[in-house]
Amino acid sequence: MNSVSLQRSLSQPRPVAAPLAREALRSTPAAVTPRASERSSFTSSPSRADSLTKLGSLFAPTAAKPASAAAETEKTVRASATPNLAIPDNSKVESTLRFDDALSLKSGKVSVDIPHSYRGDLVVTLTSPSGKSQTLSNKQGGSEDNLKATFDLSAFAGESTKGDWKLTVEDTAKQDVGTLKEWNLELTGTAKSDEPQQPPTGEDPFQGLRDQALLKAIQGASSGKHVVSYSEARKEIFTNVDVNNGKVRDVYTHREINGGKIPNSSDMNVEHTWPQSKGATGTAKSDLHHLFPTDSKANSTRSSFPFGKVEKVQWSSPSGAKFGTDAQGRKVFEPPDDHKGNVARAMFYFSAEYNKRIPPEEESVLREWNKSDAVDAAEIERNRRVAGVQGNNNQFVLHSELADRISDF
Repeated sequence: MNSVSLQRSLSQPRPVAAPLAREALRSTPAAVTPRASERSSFTSSPSRADSLTKLGSLFAPTAAKPASAAAETEKTVRASATPNLAIPDNSKVESTLRFDDALSLKSGKVSVDIPHSYRGDLVVTLTSPSGKSQTLSNKQGGSEDNLKATFDLSAFAGESTKGDWKLTVEDTAKQDVGTLKEWNLELTGTAKSDEPQQPPTGEDPFQGLRDQALLKAIQGASSGKHVVSYSEARKEIFTNVDVNNGKVRDVYTHREINGGKIPNSSDMNVEHTWPQSKGATGTAKSDLHHLFPTDSKANSTRSSFPFGKVEKVQWSSPSGAKFGTDAQGRKVFEPPDDHKGNVARAMFYFSAEYNKRIPPEEESVLREWNKSDAVDAAEIERNRRVAGVQGNNNQFVLHSELADRISDF
């Protein structure tokens, strides 16, 4: 998928606006089997039994609130992408825009900007989330250059707007090539005003749980995740998850490259926040919640060294990232200030999800960073995008205070 630059507006908003945080996908915690070493004693301890009682309350179905009189409101949602994808001869390219709003479509339009030296070679198709397709342009325009036009989408009336809308551009002849530069999608539909809203981030679904009981509940909340392959994870990072305004920014040096395609690994790579050499293997290797785009040199410099506070600098970047030794003489890597909290919450997630221990000296620093660099809108949005791909949240992004209720990662 290609970058989604979400620019949404409402012609008639719902009575209650849902802030960005409420858009984060939520998972219902589910029970998981205790580790083998804990099974024999897990229910024998009164404190653990109490925890299980509280944990069980999480799984009980919640009665629906009485429905109020249904009223429909009309809403317009917009999204745009600037993939800048080269269109080779006799080949096709695809770009995707995603909507979270489940509206019944009344009308819509799509605009495309495709510089091409012979637009009569082009077949352009839009496919809705349900799989229905509409051919927008079929080898029209003859020998004229470029295809820059707006198309009506009334053929999709009644479809749900929610999900991935895919634009396909195919070059059907040799000699002339072009670029899918930009496209914009505007959809207008209706929604019932009494639709249930996503709960706000501030509502803690793990009330009263601590330590092992909390860790098990967090694991249970991810029990339905479907982690993609590593090659697919790389594609998601550079075409979807980390693309903003058409650009992908390295989290360590803040260098930017164009999004929409996987770069050469010698230029920009994917950082395993939890190193592969320390346990990020198998499914964990491609779990997007701990993968980030990084400058290849910075990625190599960090290597598999632990995170920490650098006292004696051996390498640094203008963004504030450093590599060197800490006060105890250990070699450590320190990310820039605006990524320290993200690192901490990614490490907490990995530790909880895959039963991996964080060394005490590193854990202490991560706890500091979790507080000093609080969760922001960009981190919540990234969590939402990752959840859209693999079906689970980083609960430490939605509830950073959970780390305080786990005494030892």
